[in-house]
Parts: sequence; structure tokens; C-alpha cells
Amino acid sequence: MRFECVQQDAFNLLPNLNMEELARSFAVKSNDMMLVIYLSSMIRSVLALHDLIDNREGAGPHTADAFNVVWSLVAVFEAHPR
Repeated sequence: MRFECVQQDAFNLLPNLNMEELARSFAVKSNDMMLVIYLSSMIRSVLALHDLIDNREGAGPHTADAFNVVWSLVAVFEAHPR
């Protein structure tokens, strides 16, 4: 068997990546991952600012407030239709 035939067979077995459905599924998956990264950055920033304000006022961290912020962001993420 010649190399050209094997190479042609290998390329023929590759999936068709020009399909619109496959491209859309990659875009949706990528968007979901970016949303998770964005939300985690927002949560981290909110918690850091909250701790900074608490330290400036001389009070200890309020974990209940931080917990409520996190769960409100989780509720927004769950309400987001796919």
C-alpha cells in the first residue's frame, strides 16, 4: 500500500468540522466556560472588597454576607437559559 493512499484514507476518516451544529456547540461550550470564569472573578473581587472594607472599619469578616453574595450570583447563573 502506498503512502498517498494511507494519507488519503486518514484524511477521509476525519470528522467534518464545517458543520454548523458542531461550530455552535463549541461556541456554547466556550461561552459557558467564559461565564464561569467571569462569575468567579466577580465573586473573588466582591469578597476581596468586602474584606477590605471590614478591615478598614475594624470589624471582622462577615461570612454570612459573603455567602449571600455568592448564592445570589449562583441563582443568576442558574436562571440563565441555555
